[in-house]
Amino acid sequence: MILLALLSIYTLQRCRSADRQTGGPFLFAGRERIYSLASSVGSVFSVTYFFGATFIYGRLYGRGFLVLVTLAFGALAAILTLILKRMHAIVPVTTSRTFESNLALDFLKIRLPQNEFQRLLWLYAAIYFALLVEELAVSRLVFATLFPVHPTVPALLLVTIIAVIVIYLEYGGYQAVLTSDLEQLKVLVPFTLMLVLLVGLSVPLPAPSGAPSKLAEGSVVGQVGGMVFAIAWFAGGVDFYSRLNFKMAKGKNVLREQIRFSLTALALIYVLLVVGIFFGTHLSGVLPNIKSPTAYTDAAISYFLTRGFRTVIVVFLLSIFCMIFTTLNTLIITVLQVGAYTGPLLSARHVTRILVAATLVSTALQFDSVSAYGVFAGSLLIIPFCGLVHTLLRERAQSIWFLPKGLLYLPLGAMGAIIWFIIRFADLKLAFERHFELPGMVLCSTLLAAVSVRSYQLIARQERKHD
Repeated sequence: MILLALLSIYTLQRCRSADRQTGGPFLFAGRERIYSLASSVGSVFSVTYFFGATFIYGRLYGRGFLVLVTLAFGALAAILTLILKRMHAIVPVTTSRTFESNLALDFLKIRLPQNEFQRLLWLYAAIYFALLVEELAVSRLVFATLFPVHPTVPALLLVTIIAVIVIYLEYGGYQAVLTSDLEQLKVLVPFTLMLVLLVGLSVPLPAPSGAPSKLAEGSVVGQVGGMVFAIAWFAGGVDFYSRLNFKMAKGKNVLREQIRFSLTALALIYVLLVVGIFFGTHLSGVLPNIKSPTAYTDAAISYFLTRGFRTVIVVFLLSIFCMIFTTLNTLIITVLQVGAYTGPLLSARHVTRILVAATLVSTALQFDSVSAYGVFAGSLLIIPFCGLVHTLLRERAQSIWFLPKGLLYLPLGAMGAIIWFIIRFADLKLAFERHFELPGMVLCSTLLAAVSVRSYQLIARQERKHD
């Protein structure tokens, strides 16, 4: 509690340095490039996706997982560069305009009919709200594991973090979030270095049994889905494009600067994930069996708390708090940024209501459900990413036989994926090695919906010709 109190006071004090904004800039105005870079790197430090997924899949698949991530990031760098070039050809971007809105949402707003744009916005909002719910549930799991004897302590810790976020969000908007992310990174970088030292100073451990072949034996759908998940998380994520709103000198080539920034951010994120994967491989000898999220959380936390060094314990605890801060930062500000395009229901003045609603919904998630639910919720970003790619290819869509006219297939694909997840949830809940199937199934559901809608449109057109 003392560590969290000190961290909260320090964060609030630093966030006061953010320029107070009103209107559109309140949710979108960036700061210097280093803040956006810190926010991009910090967004990876999620309890779910770094402390959880990266460590777990590094432990399960070892070098096979590293190869998958390498391929995904190589493709991501090329795809993101092409996307930015296409967006800049449509959206008039200057060094002043970059502080007023989100590049990806502006592009979609220009290229899509109003009803399709709103449909895509609400899909984004629902996905980010679902991710917020999941991160709050994971936070409860971590705090409950740290303080198993005192059930009120996790609640107090989470309430404190939420209260701090609401205070600096209402004061400084997006600039306060960027400031907070930079300050959290000052703790998370030493945590990363600590992981390297823990692996380097330990007795060499055997690689996970069958690690490379295990991934190779996985379904093609799972492997392709895993790569698409990584690509969609960044290239299809609203938050990544908001971080392109960093300040730059007048006369600069905005496209060139944003591409350079994006590639730098991806390189740093890749290095971070490599560290996480190698640390996960190291855990193969420490955590021989991973049977559930609660068992993994308990074993992973015990690993850090029993290293015998007070510094390790302090850095670990502060890092856990920082991971929760920076992830909730990203998710809530992204919901509000999407809300700036949807209307008053998700406006910034409702930030407290949104957080309270997400917290209440998160209590319905059982601790052992958070891993499968988290991977599935993140995988749903594949659906709006498909919509973004479809919009980018709008002129060529007619030459791609399975692409329908319009984006009606996106919500249909989401409904199909949700139904499939509910049906298969009991089998996938604790099967970590099968969670890679989730993004693959979301992708398949989206493509199936696209083909179905396209087929219906072709049949309807043929019937109109006969009439």
